Amino acid sequence: MIRVIDGERIEFAKARKSHWDGKECLYAGRAADGSVKLFESDQPGPVITTSAAKLRTFAEAVMSGEFEFI
Repeated sequence: MIRVIDGERIEFAKARKSHWDGKECLYAGRAADGSVKLFESDQPGPVITTSAAKLRTFAEAVMSGEFEFI
């Protein structure tokens, strides 16, 4: 899926394990400046911008059980 964010065309992807109807998906894309953009399928308006390193650290923390409520 391609979206235009702040005038830039960014290709977004979602996890293969996302819900089949696309209603429970988190999309991620990389901008030209290297930042990572995230948005939810059911709320496509708000876009979160972060770095690849911060997203990687967060994902590793989730997988290690630091965020058990997730």
